[in-house]
Amino acid sequence: MLDRLPDVRMAVAGEGPLLEALARHPAAARAHFLGPLPDPAPLYRAADALLLTSDSEGVPGALIEAALAGVPAVATDVGWVREVVRDGATGALVAPGDPLALAEALAKVLACNRAGLGAAARAHALEHFELGAVVDDWQRLVAEVWTADPAS
Repeated sequence: MLDRLPDVRMAVAGEGPLLEALARHPAAARAHFLGPLPDPAPLYRAADALLLTSDSEGVPGALIEAALAGVPAVATDVGWVREVVRDGATGALVAPGDPLALAEALAKVLACNRAGLGAAARAHALEHFELGAVVDDWQRLVAEVWTADPAS
């Protein structure tokens, strides 16, 4: 995958069961392994894009945090990722299990107007995931459930 992106350097944050295998991969020479970060905000501010390659995902907190920092994302279209990344508008979505598609999508995001994608990502995240928006959504949901007819 990375042979298609010769100038890309990666920062890998976090940990997980595949970290050891990733560190042994030939592409690891182009990566900085940072481990778990208590505050990832400086990493997001330094990033041109966030790459999320999950096979399974709930609500992806890292994508939301990156979007709030104005960073576009390339991610696999699994779980709730589609709720955070708007394909073509705030980043790119690809099918899981296709590293070539990930590389091509990342190359496109890096070659396009990242500032525009990042601004759109931030606006989308503020509208849908900022604390006030989430509280408002929960209040609406509770009100709907509270007033719903139990017979229906």
